[in-house]
Amino acid sequence: MTFRLAELEERIRRLDQERDAVNRILDAAVGALNFSPGAHGADPNGQASPEEEREGLLRETAQKVRALVPLRALAFYLLSEDGLDFRAALTDPVGAGKSFEAELEPLVEDGTLAWALNHPHPVFVTTADGSRPLLLHALSTPNRTLGVLLGEPSCDPQTLPDIALAFLRVVLNAAAGVLQDMERVHTVQDLNARLRDQVRRLEETRLALEEAHRTKDAFLAHISHEIRTPLNGILGLSRLLGEGDLSREQEEHVSLLLLEGQILVRLLDDLLDFSKIEAGRLEVESIPFAPGQLTRDVGRAFAHRASEKGLPVEVRVRDSVPPGALGDPNRLRQILGNLLSNAVKFTSRGRVLLELDAPGDRLVWSVEDTGEGVAPEALERIFQPFVQADPSVARRHGGTGLGLPISRSLATLMGGTLEVSSSPGEGSRFVLSLPLTAAPAPTKPQALREEAPPRVSRGRILLVEDNPTSRLVGLAFLRRLGFEAQGEESGEGALERLRRERFDGVLLDIQMPGLDGVETVRTLRDPERGCRNPEVPVVALTAAVTPGQRERYLEAGMDDVLSKPLVPEDLSRVLGRLLPLPEAAPVFREEELLARTGGDAALAGQVLAAFEEDLRELSGAMDQALTAGDRPALRKAAPALRGAAANLGAPGIRDAAAALEEDSGEDEERTRRLRQSLAEQARAFEGRKRTPLATEGGQTGGQEGMRILVAEDNRSSRMMLTGFLQQKGYEVEVAEDGRRALDLLLQDDPPRLAVLDWMMPGLEGPEVVRWVRRANQRDKHYTYLILLTVRGAREHLLQGLEAGADDYVIKPFDPEELEMRIASGRRVVELHEQLLYAATHDPLSGLLNRRALLEQEEAELTRSRRTGEPVSVAMMDLDRFKAINDRYGHLAGDEVLREAARLIQCNLREYDLCGRYGGEEFLLVFPGASAFEAAQVCERLRFRIADAPLEYQGQSLAFTASFGVAEYDRIGSLDALNAAADEALYRAKEAGRDRVVW
Repeated sequence: MTFRLAELEERIRRLDQERDAVNRILDAAVGALNFSPGAHGADPNGQASPEEEREGLLRETAQKVRALVPLRALAFYLLSEDGLDFRAALTDPVGAGKSFEAELEPLVEDGTLAWALNHPHPVFVTTADGSRPLLLHALSTPNRTLGVLLGEPSCDPQTLPDIALAFLRVVLNAAAGVLQDMERVHTVQDLNARLRDQVRRLEETRLALEEAHRTKDAFLAHISHEIRTPLNGILGLSRLLGEGDLSREQEEHVSLLLLEGQILVRLLDDLLDFSKIEAGRLEVESIPFAPGQLTRDVGRAFAHRASEKGLPVEVRVRDSVPPGALGDPNRLRQILGNLLSNAVKFTSRGRVLLELDAPGDRLVWSVEDTGEGVAPEALERIFQPFVQADPSVARRHGGTGLGLPISRSLATLMGGTLEVSSSPGEGSRFVLSLPLTAAPAPTKPQALREEAPPRVSRGRILLVEDNPTSRLVGLAFLRRLGFEAQGEESGEGALERLRRERFDGVLLDIQMPGLDGVETVRTLRDPERGCRNPEVPVVALTAAVTPGQRERYLEAGMDDVLSKPLVPEDLSRVLGRLLPLPEAAPVFREEELLARTGGDAALAGQVLAAFEEDLRELSGAMDQALTAGDRPALRKAAPALRGAAANLGAPGIRDAAAALEEDSGEDEERTRRLRQSLAEQARAFEGRKRTPLATEGGQTGGQEGMRILVAEDNRSSRMMLTGFLQQKGYEVEVAEDGRRALDLLLQDDPPRLAVLDWMMPGLEGPEVVRWVRRANQRDKHYTYLILLTVRGAREHLLQGLEAGADDYVIKPFDPEELEMRIASGRRVVELHEQLLYAATHDPLSGLLNRRALLEQEEAELTRSRRTGEPVSVAMMDLDRFKAINDRYGHLAGDEVLREAARLIQCNLREYDLCGRYGGEEFLLVFPGASAFEAAQVCERLRFRIADAPLEYQGQSLAFTASFGVAEYDRIGSLDALNAAADEALYRAKEAGRDRVVW
């Protein structure tokens, strides 16, 4: 009896020891998976090398391992990524390294190490002399083995609890995962560093190239100026002489002078064009022109020169050629002129043929001659810059060898080709082929001189030119074109003149001593500098139209740029555009309103009625503002009326409101006239002939589900936008002012796209944008914002984009453009939602991923602390999941995880949260629920899982789940709450699985 009692006491003592050991292991396991590799080895600035971070991680892993398994010494050996390098990364204590190295060699030779690296569990062997046990455990992830742990246990391995070895495996696998992530991060960091270095070198190269281009541009600008300035005087005076009474011999001399001067001008133009082509800044237009007429005009221009050699120039335009097309007529003249010039130059007998055909969707010009021809080996060489087919050509005929290279580059820019076929002694045939885009034939513009005969002034022009000869020529040209012209020789003199007198236009030389043209126009445009008309059209006169120069002059405030030497036709064209004869704007364009309402006559009628009410209200508001001298109120009312009229299709009211908006108010008489003009336009609109609007049948799109906010204070514009978008199938919400728009955009489920008018009461559009962008930084949603504005100035649009707007539409809006921009915004919003889903959801189960779930759990705990409402969580683990994987394979395991996720979603409450915590473990969050209430939900879910086996490849896979529930005490942390649930889960597992413990 005494012996039995002693045996029982010994067993009880042993059980107590095992319990203490298990408790110690469980205490050590809490938080064992939380690694912080980024903090290891960091210097005071938070920076650490990859080696320091790796060593820090391994030291932390060593501490966690020793807390689970008592070890006298341990060492981590790591494999390189290619598996060829195997070395010790950490030994503790350091002196044990030699002992481990001695034990490692026989383990490698007999294959024990290789077996341990591929074994998922701890492996115990004895040392080479058989005196001590040795622990081997792989550091591995599912797709790679990173190394091995060697350890010398300080106890008999047989006495180690299974749970200690299980947690050891978990810790080492987790450490391996973190180690692999660190390697990937370091790889990305290294690649980024190399990429930054390459970007830096490329940027240095780019800056060097840009500096070289700038130097070349500056040189060309200087040379061009030095040559063009005297040429301007020579050619101008020659033209003026040619219009006088001359003898035949004198006329021939003047014609020869003009011809030689034009050759010099073409040479300069070729050099500048070539510079633009090299810099990639040569642009072509796409405007309507008459291809047949252009071809005949170019042929006639060269017929006279060819007749001097006894050569006929034959021009053929086929019947297939359309009357109108889109293209760049000036560049086409340049190409055809180069080809005809070469044909006439290199042909001494026979003829020259210029032909235009339109086969299919192409326009094809051919220039054929019977001249010297080109050798086959030189056919491609002639398209290289500064190259002639034969060096003797330059000596016999002159030329720089730039005409054909420039022509081919222009053809390429216009989407076409320029090819040649030739035989020495038989002639050449050049073929220019361009894509055909048909267009209405343009009406032939009348010259300004024809519109306004001399002695009838069409306005006052101030010519500012320091060169006396060029000033004399320019004034003569202007007066012959019918303008009252005055001259000034300096920028300072011009500004003083503009302060005293009012001019309708200014021709301003760029390069002048003292104040140059750029500084002069900037001073002129400054309203505070006292010029009478700061908005007067200004045309720059320059001998240097190199790449970037034109853009710089326009940005400085010029309205257009003319190159020296001045050509009367170019001067007439530019002034005719900037100072056109006034045309009466139509009162109402019905077709524009129908287009913007999608052809819906009923909606158009409603918009029209709303506009008439707006017109009366805004006109009254402007009258009151003018009477009270309230300029801010006038500047608010005028843009609103301007935008509404533009959208409606009332250009007369639009232009009158725009003029009133831009009026400075300093000239009261001018302001009164502008208001009177607006009143006349309003009366004309109200008294227009009223006819029923013809419907075109609006089309509805298939955009169901996308909600769009339209924020517009003007009723007619708001109604028009709303109707148009509803026709396209969008769900539209409206706001009449900025504050209401902001409230709608800051609600929990806001519209994902908004069209915001720039000027609104309460808050203007850019301010609404700024508030929304601040909110977007806090929440997960993104709202695509489009600003609607009547102001198209570049700086104005940049101001809106800098506020945070994604896009803008200028009133009057083009229906197709608005639809395109909204479709683009829709794609951006949908892509953002997809990226957000991918960043917050587990790809296998479709549930929230761990990071997103913990963020939402923390938000619920914060709400609980604030409101005092309960919140509980549950850790759910699939029982014997490893056995399913081992028996049926990982694909079956994936199906089990997906089915478990589906059952979780079907059986939780609508406002509960769930996500995949890791592996086969899930975390459930129950807002407003006590632990008892959460356990009831988990019990119901446990029953559903156990009662619903998964059918997989003809087999029924039954699986169960265990739950651990914990309630938040409104004091502790998220980690403490989850640890409590995890501890409850462990008790559920120990109690036999397939149960709920709380």
